[in-house]
Amino acid sequence: MSRHLRDKHKTLIKLRRQVEQYVKEFPFAYSHASVALPLGGLAPQPIILVVNKVLCQDCPEKSVSPKAIREHGNKAHSKKRVPNKDIF
Repeated sequence: MSRHLRDKHKTLIKLRRQVEQYVKEFPFAYSHASVALPLGGLAPQPIILVVNKVLCQDCPEKSVSPKAIREHGNKAHSKKRVPNKDIF
């Protein structure tokens, strides 16, 4: 982390050491596995950026990538050579 603060944010060594000490003393252990994601369909979370998303027509699958939803439609719903409007 210190390297990232130095290289990316150009912070002073004094500040980097303060951040390192704070992180060492932080009382919680967060990781991708310990933080639950909100259920689909919930209201937007105030700290998470809302982006345009593409929704599958046949199931709750969603993505920010039309290509990913098209591939999903091909594999999960056998929708090959189908117009986009019939997939998402």
